[in-house]
Amino acid sequence: AVLSTAGLKGFGVIVRSSGKLIPTERARRTDKIRVCFTVTKNVLVLSGDKEFFVQVLDPNNNVLGLNQEIQFEEKVLNYSLISKFNYESKNLDICEFIDARGDGKFAKGRYVINIFDENNLVSTSEFTLQ
Repeated sequence: AVLSTAGLKGFGVIVRSSGKLIPTERARRTDKIRVCFTVTKNVLVLSGDKEFFVQVLDPNNNVLGLNQEIQFEEKVLNYSLISKFNYESKNLDICEFIDARGDGKFAKGRYVINIFDENNLVSTSEFTLQ
């Protein structure tokens, strides 16, 4: 049995010095990308520590964040971050942050978010920065 997600969305945020987050659609004002989703209840999945691999692709198809690689038998997955959580057989809301690449800037265009449970794609979404 595989966990699934609902309500996957990504958006740019401005991070104020107070720590307050302000959503933005402007690429040049974006400090980080915030990815939020709900892990949905599945009675067939045992409770415990779980992890999803989150992949965020920029408009040029570059993997943002860590851009680390993990091997699953024949398949290699490049991921932006590992989202670790404790699953207790109920819906769980999760938000994660992705930083820009080396220059600290986000490009204008379409971004794609993919969530994987090991090498199984469980959710995908996209958003645009202007």
